[in-house]
Amino acid sequence: MQKTMTSAERINAVVVLQEPDRVPVSLYMDAFAANHAGITLAEWVSDYEKGEAAVEKTFDDLGGCDAMIRTGCPHPDAYAIGAAIRTKLPGRELPPDALWQYDEQPVMTVEEYDTIIEKGLGAFRLGYWPRIGIDPAQVPAIAKVVGENAKKGVERWQGRGVQIFRGGLMLLPFDLFSFARSINEFIFDLYRRPEKVLKATEACLPS
Repeated sequence: MQKTMTSAERINAVVVLQEPDRVPVSLYMDAFAANHAGITLAEWVSDYEKGEAAVEKTFDDLGGCDAMIRTGCPHPDAYAIGAAIRTKLPGRELPPDALWQYDEQPVMTVEEYDTIIEKGLGAFRLGYWPRIGIDPAQVPAIAKVVGENAKKGVERWQGRGVQIFRGGLMLLPFDLFSFARSINEFIFDLYRRPEKVLKATEACLPS
């Protein structure tokens, strides 16, 4: 099929329910890209440039696409600091080629809904980071690396005409609470204390 649209035009057409020249294709490449490029998953999560090179090789070998959910792994602890969940990583807690794992145990107490309501999300994060093995003093440096790598990734891929749907980690309050409380406990919270969950959710959102 002859292409008559750019990737951005194709995706925007679909978003507004218009007919594109072809169905846009979006890829989520992480573990597959590492395997395809011949690097370990430990390398993929710990070496951003090596991970990006693996994604680029996979992208080129597959013939490209219109968009990607994200680029390479911006930092091994990026997900842990944002999602409030313990992570086990290849090359650290796991063998070099084991897929990373999330240890879904509650790190947030019921009382911390009140912390969020009264003091904001930042106060809660200062409390949970040590529980998942993150030194709060190191978080600014981690966040800086995450931001810099995400920016580089977006610029690199947009320069190739590929749209990036997520430059960094973004979580809605529902996602954050289901990770921090664990999905089981959060479902109970929605039933047992819905008003508290609602107030905490509103406290997480921009005013």
